[in-house]
Amino acid sequence: MLTSLIVISLSQVPVLGEAGESCRTDRDCEASLACVRMVCSPKPVVAPRVEPIPSAASPRVVSAPASEVKESAVEVKDSAEPQEPPSQFSGIHFFVGANVGAGPSFVQVHGATYEGAYRSADFSGVVAKLPLELRLGVVFGKFEVALEGAPTSPVTGSTVSWLSSVGLSAGWLFRLHESGDFGIYLPARLRAGAIFQYGREGAGVAGSANLGVGFRFGQVLLEARAAIEVSQLSSRGLWTAVSVPLTGSATFIF
Repeated sequence: MLTSLIVISLSQVPVLGEAGESCRTDRDCEASLACVRMVCSPKPVVAPRVEPIPSAASPRVVSAPASEVKESAVEVKDSAEPQEPPSQFSGIHFFVGANVGAGPSFVQVHGATYEGAYRSADFSGVVAKLPLELRLGVVFGKFEVALEGAPTSPVTGSTVSWLSSVGLSAGWLFRLHESGDFGIYLPARLRAGAIFQYGREGAGVAGSANLGVGFRFGQVLLEARAAIEVSQLSSRGLWTAVSVPLTGSATFIF
């Protein structure tokens, strides 16, 4: 009787499947196995997930957009390059001014002169020339072009004669110093034009070269010049003159 009970109890204990045996659920397999596709198989090992622990000491790296990096590089490059100070004569400017001065003129006369009667005469001497001229022109950067003219200027010697002149000058203003409303320059100019003499109906040509120093105060440029001028006048004879006038000039630049 006892033996029958033991056999019945053992028959009721479920038999768990081993690896490779068929199954329907995980309960049909041993504890270390799982039912995978109706076969008892080893359970897959899943690595535990480790959450990162933020550290207050670790630096945070933030990458800037490429456009900002490029712009900052350009700014650094621009700041490293020396910048030329802005010039009063940058661009195009119109101006008006006047020249006034005095200086000796060495005169050589050949041909016929009139002293009560026509006669052939040669004369050389020194006379004083007192130029007074008006200027109107334009400045392109440091390059200057001007129209200059004198309605009348006296030339004194044994007698006083009056000359009028008109000419076109071109030159360059070499900058020595410039800051704000003050500047120092070396102007150099060449000029060619015509001269006319009152009374004797004379006319001729004249050319000159002059150098000077200029000081700018705001929009006003003051200059002191030394010039060499060669002129030839036909007036009842051929008058050739070499003048060395010292001239002062005042110019207002718009």
